[in-house]
Amino acid sequence: MGWADRVKQSLRGAVDGSAEEAPSPRPTPVPSPAAESPGAPAELVDALLDQLVKISKGKLKREEVDPSGHIFDYGYVDSLSAVMLIAHVERSYGVQITDVEIVERFNTLDTIAARIHALR
Repeated sequence: MGWADRVKQSLRGAVDGSAEEAPSPRPTPVPSPAAESPGAPAELVDALLDQLVKISKGKLKREEVDPSGHIFDYGYVDSLSAVMLIAHVERSYGVQITDVEIVERFNTLDTIAARIHALR
């Protein structure tokens, strides 16, 4: 179990308000690059943006966040809030994103939303 998985597991109760043990995550199939192209519904991007603002506990303002901006380069998230965002995506949409993927591949709200949309 990687560090992100351990943190997600320990935070799972704090993030969703329950202390229940969550089931082991299922591997999520990786969609083709064409399936990850931009075009996720605006509502999905907005929902992720709302969650990111919520996770920041007032440090981020909705209008300051660029959905196409790299979430780490722009300082929108740190390692803990990234894990909280990953946990939210998994819990709310059933889509697993690993700690490596959020750093290297799905590192904007747009790409995260496209990943969710492709796997729905």
